[in-house]
Amino acid sequence: MKDMGDLHYYLGVKVEQHKGQKSVGMDQEQCILKLMDKYGLSQAKNAATPFDCGTKLSNEIGESREADRMLYQSMVGSLMYMYIANASRPDISYAVGVVSRYCLAQSHPHMNTVKQIFCCLKKTSNLCLTFQKQSQSSLTGFSDAD
Repeated sequence: MKDMGDLHYYLGVKVEQHKGQKSVGMDQEQCILKLMDKYGLSQAKNAATPFDCGTKLSNEIGESREADRMLYQSMVGSLMYMYIANASRPDISYAVGVVSRYCLAQSHPHMNTVKQIFCCLKKTSNLCLTFQKQSQSSLTGFSDAD
């Protein structure tokens, strides 16, 4: 094993280590901006929330082309990667969980909801998830191995 120095980027996540403050910050600003470009949403208006209260999505399949379905699935997959694989955007977890249920039965309202999640990410792209050392921290591990 070889020490390659401090970690700066990992799977699209920018990692900032603040040794004086004993904290680590993670953000995905560059990843968010690249995805906004990829899906043609760079000029879209910002959204305050990832999911509007009272939004009802249904399983009824509306008019959609195969290309629209593939785009929807790609966008939802990108969102899932951001909050599951990298765990730096827990604020979108509920909204992504809802839209991911409709990957096979999506229509115009579903796509609008996915775009709203991206527009919320755009507005908050500079937010950083920070982990700070606590004075009384302890680590407990459990295993179910025999």
